[in-house]
Amino acid sequence: MSLIHLNDIEELFKVSRNAQANKHFEIIEYDNFPSRDIVEFGPFQLNAFAIGIFEQGGKCEYIIDDYSYKIEENSAYFLAPCQIRSYKIQEWPKGFLILFTPTFIEEYGDLKMFESMPFFQPGKNAVVKLSDQYLELICTLIRQMKASGLEDRGLVYHYLSVIVLQAKLFFQSIGITTPHSDTNLVYLFNSKVHHYFEGLRTGQFDFMLTAKWVASEMYLHQHYLSDLLKAATGKTLSQHVRERIVLQAKSMLLNSSCQIDEVAYYLKFKDKSNFSSFFKAQTGQSPSQFRKNN
Repeated sequence: MSLIHLNDIEELFKVSRNAQANKHFEIIEYDNFPSRDIVEFGPFQLNAFAIGIFEQGGKCEYIIDDYSYKIEENSAYFLAPCQIRSYKIQEWPKGFLILFTPTFIEEYGDLKMFESMPFFQPGKNAVVKLSDQYLELICTLIRQMKASGLEDRGLVYHYLSVIVLQAKLFFQSIGITTPHSDTNLVYLFNSKVHHYFEGLRTGQFDFMLTAKWVASEMYLHQHYLSDLLKAATGKTLSQHVRERIVLQAKSMLLNSSCQIDEVAYYLKFKDKSNFSSFFKAQTGQSPSQFRKNN
């Protein structure tokens, strides 16, 4: 299983649907998807927030970070940038999918307000069953936003702000107010690792991802951070780092024509042999065996 990194919404639609989309904002009615067959995609990281509303019908299996969900009628899911996700839509719902990047929010308003919402934090609160009242309210706001024509991006931002604030009120009504410290920790870890791989892609970094680097970026002692992650996720810092390197390696082996020594060089291993030994220790297969078998 490989991890796909997608920089914006346009990339997501090209890779997953072979379709066109705007880079920084899209609102889609599930009814209007070009194909309504069973769809399976992921795992991937998308540099965008996502709000999915299953208004009527629908059945979807979603894995978000380390949590698995079944999303059905009258449900909503909320995702922040950098969260690892995969999904399988078995029955298409009536409803909406809203995607918007941090760039879009920064251009028109307050990104920190969005980032602070409890439903945009990693953890078990990504999917929620909505009351009939809130489902109707949010769907009405989305339809009003679509009816505005979407050309006025400032007005779109206004509608998005109202939607997330109404969602916050609903979460408060069911007793979910602020994110737990462990989910903030995992979110920050994911953000730092995402930042690293973006820097590696653009040439900003020329060193291998290490537990020491992540800890320094989070302003925590390496052993202390490892203990916190172990308590929150059951895995140490080093385990998380190794898993993310392996995911990136798998992505390159499956989704590029790079030779194995080129993958090793890109990920800043000493040489092909060192990379192959690391990869086999983590997966039970050599890089060439993995590529051949997948």
